[in-house]
Amino acid sequence: MNQTDLISQIRNGEQKGFTKLYNYYPVIKKWLVTNGCPKTDTNDVFQQALLVFCEKCQDENFTLTASIDTYLFSVSKFVFYAKSRKDKKENPTDFSELEIASSNDVDELLQKEEKLNLAFQALAALSERCRTVLQLFYLKKKSMKAIAEQLKFKSEKVAKNQKYKCLKYAKEHALKLEQKIN
Repeated sequence: MNQTDLISQIRNGEQKGFTKLYNYYPVIKKWLVTNGCPKTDTNDVFQQALLVFCEKCQDENFTLTASIDTYLFSVSKFVFYAKSRKDKKENPTDFSELEIASSNDVDELLQKEEKLNLAFQALAALSERCRTVLQLFYLKKKSMKAIAEQLKFKSEKVAKNQKYKCLKYAKEHALKLEQKIN
């Protein structure tokens, strides 16, 4: 997938695009921890960098002049440095906080990736209408009233009921897939 496609997916709120961005987290986390960022803060720093990137992607005039991983890395560094200045911790004195990512992180990431794959398979099994309802609600943050109007449901309650049924089906399907694997 090229950068243009990924930016288009982000603009359209497609889960596939957001998931791809999280592939950059382990490398950025390792750099952050090595350079004094408490391990507990790495996720927050990366999330802020993602927000900056996603907001930039919404601007139609945004042109990426570096690779996405370089961009996310740079923004993460700036967020970390700004946070360090704010917390007055530019030079950490407690070197016990400086940990390098362990192999446990890799195992954890593989488990998360497996769960994401199950979720995507479950979403793929849904009807187009169900996927649309869930995307409008969870990704686009639309109200049930707006969803009902857009998808021409009789009422807000019907839309809410449809969302519940779609989510229930997706969860059941993911559970069945997980049981097959195990």
